[in-house]
Amino acid sequence: TRVHGKNVLPMAGEYVAGVLMDGISQFLGLAKSAKVPAAPALKTVKTVEERKRVAMDVLGEPVPARPPGFCTGCPERPVFGAINLVQEQVGKLHVSADIGCHSFATLEPFKVGNTILGYGLGLASSTGLSSMMKNPVVSIMGDGGFWHQGLTTSVANHVYNKDEGVLIILKNG
Repeated sequence: TRVHGKNVLPMAGEYVAGVLMDGISQFLGLAKSAKVPAAPALKTVKTVEERKRVAMDVLGEPVPARPPGFCTGCPERPVFGAINLVQEQVGKLHVSADIGCHSFATLEPFKVGNTILGYGLGLASSTGLSSMMKNPVVSIMGDGGFWHQGLTTSVANHVYNKDEGVLIILKNG
């Protein structure tokens, strides 16, 4: 059995619809023995490419690239809006972020987050800071980071050292 993946998809960049359609078309062309016809996928790719050309002609210039940020309707957005509201009442908070979608909170319009250390390390990184802060350090961690090493590294370390702080675990799935 042959395994396909990176040979039909780019190693970097965003997997937008066109990239995925091209990759699926290439895969179907390579996997002829799978008895899945490639013609419908190729026809769809061709139709989309034609529509893109028409749109480019109408617009006259390329559409600007999408800046990094939360997706519309993301359940994490209100959390960072709430943190900003809390900061209006108690003053600036140090927010230790983690690797994940919630890293986008460090950007506009929220600008919440001072450090990003690693996957599951948001709370662990706050240990060295908590004694120097007026307010408790807020740590943001995703559920994946929590189970990956957040529980064993971050939470265990935080409890052992009797640190003050707030841990927010986000689950966006």
